[in-house]
Amino acid sequence: MLEWQYRFAPVSLRDDAVLVEARVLAGGCGGAELSAYRFALGERTGTEPAPLDEGTYGLSVRARDRSCAWFAEGCVAVQVPSDEGAVTVVLEARTPEVDCLSCVDGRCADE
Repeated sequence: MLEWQYRFAPVSLRDDAVLVEARVLAGGCGGAELSAYRFALGERTGTEPAPLDEGTYGLSVRARDRSCAWFAEGCVAVQVPSDEGAVTVVLEARTPEVDCLSCVDGRCADE
């Protein structure tokens, strides 16, 4: 089983995050989304992605602030099977992008 985690760089970015989205992408960081999980910062989802077949995947994580703007992201390409320990995705600042019309404390109205 491939384990993965995330961290912010710089750590101060974490102060603005209210929602995190973790995605598994086919073929690497530019690939199509296979699965996605959204959760409040610090919340453990209790959901594990389905086991991955052999191949290359992107493990992508992004963070959203109270205004529903995605403001930090990172992605790591991994090969499965892997004998690596936990993979760490580093979230760095990006140009903020809002993808919903109505937002309340980091959650879009349709979530």
